[in-house]
This record gives sequence, C-alpha cells and structure tokens, in this order.
Amino acid sequence: MADWSGAKSRRPQLRRHFLPEVLNVAGDVQTQTLHRGIYNAVVFRAQVKLSGRFGVPDFGALKIDIRDVQ
Repeated sequence: MADWSGAKSRRPQLRRHFLPEVLNVAGDVQTQTLHRGIYNAVVFRAQVKLSGRFGVPDFGALKIDIRDVQ
C-alpha cells in the first residue's frame, strides 16, 4: 500500500492476548548437577501436561472487527 507521495505505508498491527478461563498444569521436575571444570551447573528436566478452556471473546465490546481476527 502506498500513500499519495508514493511512500509505502503500513497498517499498524494491534495484538490482543486472550487467556484461558480454566488452566490446569501438572508436572514433574527432576534436577541434575553437572560438573564442568570449576563450575557446577544445575540441569532441569520436566514433564509437563497443560490443559485449559477458552471462552469466546466479545469482539464487539472490544471494538474489534471480526475480519481483523487471525
């Protein structure tokens, strides 16, 4: 898209982040100390399970045109 002078213009991007109404997090973390020269480094290993539920946002109340939603 270009304006009357031929310079390119862009439509600004606005971002909205929608968080879940319900979020469940379950996990198990294991640590291991590794020795590297004179340094000790703690390494983490994790098994994580996430689940959640999102509601449908009211785009009208947020003044967001549904055509602008990606």
